[in-house]
Amino acid sequence: MTAYAVGVAMNNLLPANIGTFVTLIMFVALIPSCTLAGAIAAYLVQKIFFTIAGTFVYLYLFLSVPGSFDVNLGNISAHPGWTLLIVGGGAFLLVLLARVFWRSVKKMWLQVKKGGVILSHPKRYFSHVFLPSFLSYVCKCIVIGIFLAAFTIPVTFESIMWIAGSGSLANVASFTPGAVGVTQATNALALDVCCDVARNTTIAYSTAQQLITTAWNIVFATALVVIFFGWTGGKKLVSSSYVDAKQQVADRKEARKTKRAARKAEKDGIESADD
Repeated sequence: MTAYAVGVAMNNLLPANIGTFVTLIMFVALIPSCTLAGAIAAYLVQKIFFTIAGTFVYLYLFLSVPGSFDVNLGNISAHPGWTLLIVGGGAFLLVLLARVFWRSVKKMWLQVKKGGVILSHPKRYFSHVFLPSFLSYVCKCIVIGIFLAAFTIPVTFESIMWIAGSGSLANVASFTPGAVGVTQATNALALDVCCDVARNTTIAYSTAQQLITTAWNIVFATALVVIFFGWTGGKKLVSSSYVDAKQQVADRKEARKTKRAARKAEKDGIESADD
C-alpha cells in the first residue's frame, strides 16, 4: 500500500507517469524474488477493474449524447464494403503485431505468470483485488460529488460520470505533471456539455479539487513511508526507486529509438541495394 501511495503522489507531480515506475521498482525492492516483469503483470491485473470502469464511463458518455449512433456510425450501413475492409484491415494489423511481438512475449511469460497467478483463484481475486478496486472507485466518485457540491454544481450521476471520463482522458493525454491544465480544460468542456456550468466556475472547482487531493496524496504517502520504513530508510528507498524508475523510462525510450534507427537503416540498405 505504501509503494502504491508513493507512486500516486509522484504521478501528481512528475510527468510521464514516473510514479508508476517508482511503485514497480519499490515492489521489486521490497518483495523477495519479485521481478520487474512480474510487478508489471501484477499491476496490470490490479488495473482490470479500472479498465472495465473506464470502458463503462466512455460508453455511458457516448450513449448519453443524442444522435451518437447516427452521427458516428451512420456510414456503416451506407458503405458495407468499406466497413468490412476496415474491420478486416484492423484484424490483419492485430495479427501482424502479435507475430512481431510474440518472441518478446514468450521470453517474459514465465515471469509474468507469477504476477498474474491470482487470476487462477477467482474467489481470492474478487475479494482481494476486484472488490477493493470497486470500493476505491466509489470513494473517488464520492469525492468528486463533494467538490461539485462545494461549488454549487449539480451533483448527479451524469455530472460525476462526465468528470470521471474527462479526467481519465486528461491522464491519457498528460503532457504536464499531474495533467495540470489538461484536466481543467477537459473538465470545463465536460461540465459545459452536461450541465451548462460557467467555465470560470468549472476551472475553480477543478483546480481546488486537484490541489487538495494532491496535497492529501503527498501527506498520506509521506506518513506511510515514515511509519513503515522510518524517515531515513524511507527516504533512501524512495530516492533509489525514483532514480531506478527514471533509468527504466530512459532505457525504454532509448530502446525504442534504437529500434526505429535500426529499421530505418535496414530500409535504407534495401533501397540502396535495389538501386
